[in-house]
Amino acid sequence: MTRRVFLLPLIVLASLTVVFAACNDDDDGGSEEDIAAIEETITSVFGTDPNDPEQVDYAMAHFTDEIMENFFGMTKEECAAAAEDCLGDPTVIERFEGTTASGGEGGTTVFDEEESVYAIDVVEEKSEWLVSDIRFGPQELPEGVTAVDIQLAEYNFVFDESEITDGNVGFPFENIGEEPHEIVTLKVNEEFDPEAAIDFFAAQENPGEELPPGVEAISFLGFAPPGARGIGYAGEPFEPGDYAFVCMIPDPEGTPHASNGMLSEFTVPE
Repeated sequence: MTRRVFLLPLIVLASLTVVFAACNDDDDGGSEEDIAAIEETITSVFGTDPNDPEQVDYAMAHFTDEIMENFFGMTKEECAAAAEDCLGDPTVIERFEGTTASGGEGGTTVFDEEESVYAIDVVEEKSEWLVSDIRFGPQELPEGVTAVDIQLAEYNFVFDESEITDGNVGFPFENIGEEPHEIVTLKVNEEFDPEAAIDFFAAQENPGEELPPGVEAISFLGFAPPGARGIGYAGEPFEPGDYAFVCMIPDPEGTPHASNGMLSEFTVPE
């Protein structure tokens, strides 16, 4: 399910129509019945129309209490009462990869219609599969990709830039703060003015559709509620050059986190 973020959504949402191809290459990943049931549950839950009470009830019944607290930040009853804000619009899932099920637990990697990637964990309760965790990014980084850990807090990105020795990197992240955070990566040049860029994005009705001066490209690497983990991976190496991590989610007073200092510049060497 989705929590909307300032620059780009965690999960791009559209309609209840879902087209996907299950890609399960591991014969030991679980029975075909369990795998099909997991994918059917996730398809139904993420395709929830927030204006359809029956579909909302189904979604609430297929989330664990833990994910409601840790990801959505509210109870099932509170979410159902404000389903449009809590759940957002229905998600179009294009495909699943690597779905597994064993011993009452399972997981999968989900690709949406924009090719954003999410790792989903599930647990079995009373013969039903429930979504227990949602993380942005794949289950793990591809072989050969260097992992550079990032901690997200109020209001900074904590990482070791010296670990970025080339562009073939991914960013496992954890939100150790008390507010939700996002990782948006900007490719920048010598015209980049952080304050001007923040003001530019804050003024956009559809942030991310236009680029301010000095910003050459935007990639969305992840969203994390408090305590959440994920993997930020762009799917291909970063080109050599200058970049910035930025979080534009507003604080409780409405100020973008970037204006509070949550903007970190770094360089990808040749």
